[in-house]
Amino acid sequence: RTITKHQSMTVAYEQMYRQFRKGGMQKYKYFGDKWATTAKPARMDVWMDEIKDHKLIFTVRDVRSWLAHKTVQSMYKTPHNVTKMVTQYVYYFVKSFEHPDCVRVSLEEFVADNDSVLARLDELLSDTELSKYTNKWWKNMGTYDDENKNIHKWWGNRTSSFIKPKELDISAKTQSNKLWDVVLPIFDKYHANIHDVFDPEEIREDLNTLNSMWSSGIVVPLDKCFEEVSLTKLGE
Repeated sequence: RTITKHQSMTVAYEQMYRQFRKGGMQKYKYFGDKWATTAKPARMDVWMDEIKDHKLIFTVRDVRSWLAHKTVQSMYKTPHNVTKMVTQYVYYFVKSFEHPDCVRVSLEEFVADNDSVLARLDELLSDTELSKYTNKWWKNMGTYDDENKNIHKWWGNRTSSFIKPKELDISAKTQSNKLWDVVLPIFDKYHANIHDVFDPEEIREDLNTLNSMWSSGIVVPLDKCFEEVSLTKLGE
């Protein structure tokens, strides 16, 4: 059954998650998407455990610019309290450091050094001619022979998809609050060392801290998270 529309993006992803659990992962060679949920961090533990035998490419962007993005805000629709969505985002990222075969890619790195990132992914996916699809990919955006790739025309309102990556489209200056005080030191540590290996006990300690923040009941509205946000419409 194809699920095409929901009132809530988080509901859509939760249903897709259940479909995967029901149908099994083994029948898919590749799967990629973004996961939007405010479910308990323990749900991510289950999900990551189920894919531990698969190679994983985990992409992430700075949590500040992620939260500042209008697209993300429209997906979660929780402007009066962003504590859970932000904590879950960081929890999932930190959790990836427990995965035994994971290549992490930051958006910042992808934009600054696109060719090197794609070369590294090409090496990971050794049985696929990735370079055939990624060579100047922005010139072929939306012109796919495979009808499955045209089902969701996500590039329609993203003009930056049609130009070579050169710069980020958004920057944000945070405003001090209880959420950032806990989350940012953890996020920045892993983001700054995205290709490193961390001690399992340190990872678990940080995950426990994030889990406590998720369930803390602390309320932080979106309008208390930033002093300034700057957005550039790329490709227009």
